[in-house]
Amino acid sequence: MDIKFIGHKIKNSREIISMSQETLAKILGVSTQYIKKIESGECNIKILTLFKISKTLKIELQKIFED
Repeated sequence: MDIKFIGHKIKNSREIISMSQETLAKILGVSTQYIKKIESGECNIKILTLFKISKTLKIELQKIFED
């Protein structure tokens, strides 16, 4: 699975609900810079972090991996 694809899906899902990177970072307890790196595909993401993101964005975890 392409990390950039996953980051793109996360970014799109976040933007659909009009949530800022800063807000998402605060909810997850991570830095905004980390969220930026996730969305740009610059870093690997732990499965626990993916789970927290999907829960926060109210999307099923499997949707992050689907075309």
